[in-house]
Amino acid sequence: MPVFELVDSILDDLFELNGSPIAYRRDGVTMAENVLAKIGSTLFRTEDRNGITIRVEQRDFLIRVADVNGLDEPQKGDEIIWDNKTYMVSAPNGEPCWRWHTRQTHTQMRIHAKYIGDYDPNEDQKQDLDQEPDQNQDDDEA
Repeated sequence: MPVFELVDSILDDLFELNGSPIAYRRDGVTMAENVLAKIGSTLFRTEDRNGITIRVEQRDFLIRVADVNGLDEPQKGDEIIWDNKTYMVSAPNGEPCWRWHTRQTHTQMRIHAKYIGDYDPNEDQKQDLDQEPDQNQDDDEA
């Protein structure tokens, strides 16, 4: 078995052992639910106008491409729900918001995100109710 396939197999086993379920949302629509992710972080460094180094740590979600089949590349502004918290896909200073975690085989993505608040599933239900058409309004127009 080639080395890259062996490493991918080991990484895949780690998802089953240590993965945490997440939901992936775009524009308020859930694109994928109960996707197993490994949780990590990335430290970004940059300098401000005065030459002072600024460090920004982002939460990373490592996901298998096969688990989100049909999902386009992650985009800035997408949301990840994990452990009843909402994270927004982003990266500082024009950095890409995601990278291949498995550079040779492209089977796993590392998505950078920042915490933006606690997740309230009741908010989703309220939005769904707000978007439903009013039955009486349709009857009046007929």
